[in-house]
Amino acid sequence: MTGRIFDIAETALKGLDIHYETREMMFVFTVTDDLADFRVGLIADDDLDRIMVCVCIPSKVPQANRDRMCTLINELNYETAVGAFSINPENGELAFRLANNVSSETIDAELVQTCLFQAIYRVRDCYEKIMREMYGGPQMNFTFVPSKDSKRS
Repeated sequence: MTGRIFDIAETALKGLDIHYETREMMFVFTVTDDLADFRVGLIADDDLDRIMVCVCIPSKVPQANRDRMCTLINELNYETAVGAFSINPENGELAFRLANNVSSETIDAELVQTCLFQAIYRVRDCYEKIMREMYGGPQMNFTFVPSKDSKRS
């Protein structure tokens, strides 16, 4: 069963021509970018009057680097006005989550899209720093270059 918040979220995704799967109250899709393919979950919860965006980093943090990554995540979260990065200590999955309490009477597709863009852009802004810390630490000196085959969606 869906409600108004779910329906508006669906309209927002269709307006961006995003192809998705649904799982209960969640839309799941991939955003292909010149940096990576990010798995995204958009939860539209009519019972709690909330939308939440979760953007997963495609690489998992190696066990040996998780302590170092927690320090970076703290720094990134301190700089972040809305949303937060988190790491799953069990499997090393790293994600950025942004939640927004909404009213079913006032929510519109533009608000949903804004939340989605905020979360994706924050991950993009931090991606190089995250990858550097995840795989080598501050001493690593490499550059991310878009692939010739990359395309945005």
